Amino acid sequence: MYNDATQVLRAWLDGVNAGDVDRVLGLYSEEATLLPTFSDKFLEGWTSLRTYFERLSGESLVEVVLIPESVKVQKLGASSFSIAGMYDWDFEGKERIPARFTFCVELEEANPIVHHHSSLLPTPPA
Repeated sequence: MYNDATQVLRAWLDGVNAGDVDRVLGLYSEEATLLPTFSDKFLEGWTSLRTYFERLSGESLVEVVLIPESVKVQKLGASSFSIAGMYDWDFEGKERIPARFTFCVELEEANPIVHHHSSLLPTPPA
């Protein structure tokens, strides 16, 4: 169990950065939904999430770098929180890719992430 939403975010970053798909999946509820950064598919459940994270870990992912000052936490219920912000995806030999994220977490659950949305930062109109 986690005491606050930022612990869940830190555990997710640690798992992704270690390339540990099982550790990452262990954070998501069995029925979790994911709107992923690098796919146009809406993903539901562990099987589709596993496929996505296995593909990412094979893409020479070096690190997901959190932008700490961007992180905002909102309390949604007694133990439910939304945590949003920005991070950069760093792949070997490529420029960093900026993205934004939102996690919805239920801290009383062993697998606290119930929804995750991540998308590339849009380019502002000229």
